Amino acid sequence: MKPTIAVPAIAALVYRAYSRKSLTPAGILTAFVTAVVHAVHPWSVFFALLAVFFLAGTAVTKVKHDIKAKLTQSAAGASGGEGSRNHVQVIANSGVASVLILVHLWQIKQEGRYDEKDLCWHRGTDVLIVGAVANYAAVAADTFSSELGILSTTKPRLITAPWRIVPPGTNGGVTATGLGAGLLGAFILSATSTLLLPFCKDWDFTEKTTYTLALTAAGFSGTLLDSLLGALFQASVVDIHSGKVVEGEGGRKVLVHSSTPLHLRKSGQIRSKISSYQEGKDGIPKSSGADIAASLQASETMLKAGGSSKGVADPQHESRRVEVGSDVLDNNAVNVLMAGLVSVGAMVVACVVWDLPFSKIFEICLLVSECLGVGWLCTPVSGDAKRTSARHLQSYLSSSSPHGSLILPDFRHLPKTSQQPFFKMSLRFVPNKAHPTQTALETSAPSAPGVHDSLRSRLGQTSTVTASSSSAPVALQSAHPLEARLTQWRDTQDRLKMEMLRRQFGIAEPVRRGMELKIADAGEWRPAALGGSSGVHKDILQGRDCEIGWEDVFTGNELREVPDFHTEIEHKMKMNW
Repeated sequence: MKPTIAVPAIAALVYRAYSRKSLTPAGILTAFVTAVVHAVHPWSVFFALLAVFFLAGTAVTKVKHDIKAKLTQSAAGASGGEGSRNHVQVIANSGVASVLILVHLWQIKQEGRYDEKDLCWHRGTDVLIVGAVANYAAVAADTFSSELGILSTTKPRLITAPWRIVPPGTNGGVTATGLGAGLLGAFILSATSTLLLPFCKDWDFTEKTTYTLALTAAGFSGTLLDSLLGALFQASVVDIHSGKVVEGEGGRKVLVHSSTPLHLRKSGQIRSKISSYQEGKDGIPKSSGADIAASLQASETMLKAGGSSKGVADPQHESRRVEVGSDVLDNNAVNVLMAGLVSVGAMVVACVVWDLPFSKIFEICLLVSECLGVGWLCTPVSGDAKRTSARHLQSYLSSSSPHGSLILPDFRHLPKTSQQPFFKMSLRFVPNKAHPTQTALETSAPSAPGVHDSLRSRLGQTSTVTASSSSAPVALQSAHPLEARLTQWRDTQDRLKMEMLRRQFGIAEPVRRGMELKIADAGEWRPAALGGSSGVHKDILQGRDCEIGWEDVFTGNELREVPDFHTEIEHKMKMNW
């Protein structure tokens, strides 16, 4: 948005909020920051949505304000009606849209489209725009429905129990007038976005009309969802004497006292209990949202006037009861939850209709990761840097995981076209790379047939193959690097088989199997017909029948000790009689 338009417009909104006392000082400051966030976007539609929502919302709030003030009661004891909105209410209505606008601004900057003069919205792209518009359509529908529906001549009915009539202002109460007003508010904001959005040429009149109706439906669903959440998770407190709904100041919860009397003589305990629920010096209870400073002042006044030491309950707060709902969320939390669900739901529907990947919705998470300092999750890097980071992560995971390492997802560059997935993911487990750290000059295994003696002269210096140590004793064994991994794999398979036997048959079966393996491996009973010291029985017991080879049955001189030079000469000259 151009600064020549944004600066005067923001100043006008701030002045109107200050002069009409529509917002508190903290609310004005929050609204100023929100307006700046909307104005930094190159499109003026988002700032226009904020302005239309603010002006229309304050207008419907003032409609028959004196009549609405008599229908409800304030938590402080005064007449009801919506007063100046605070900063929490501003965030509850515009927070989700502000986040989506910032994400879209970051996206077009990453793609290099921010400085384009003819930047427009192509059909089937940028679902974040749908989410931002749906947010304002939903909160506008909720505001219109709440402020105008309370003036309905018919009694509201509970949305979760339509046969039940509730007092005006009850959370979850709906009327035909309120639903119609909510539909009107959603249509006003949707039509505003349709008029001001820079649609590209691939949008025709029919598609724009469908877009407007779809966003109107999304906003209307917001007021229904807000009523449902209010009926389930927000307590509606009713004054017993007047029968009016008690509204918390600034959208906070309303205090409902228990029947336990307060012992006025124990003023220290009273102050301790009350201060434990306070937020700041205004004394707003965290669990109630009402101002209990008046109750404390009245109790102290009665104590000074000679009140009874056995305690007097506060008649103002004891006259309230919860009519509908549970005291889980306040009005601001319900608004934030409703706006978030409607925005995400609208983006999901847009992805389905336009056949886009759902990863488009996850761009918010990627921006948050960028702000938290883990931007490597979503920042495109060069190939060398990516391989270096992958090596560090792989080595860390390999050292921390005993069973192998996890190959992390490979985040590709951000796509230039919206028809491709945002990133590609692949997960696979690989074994640890625990090769021997030293290599020998051997050229063959000890049992390799047909090898000349000159190639077997250094087999006695071969070290035992292990996966971790290179200082093992000397033995006649191959030093091929794959044998260490094969040994690890066999040990893992043996442990898994023993564990399966224990779980299926109890501890006796793996113990018996272990004893049989010990007998076959180190026992004295070795049938000569099977080649003497072969591992046939052991392979069968371990379930490795397919590994039985000719070496197991036909054993020969390869099992003898390594001859020295004189022994070899005597053997060739047939002098070893």
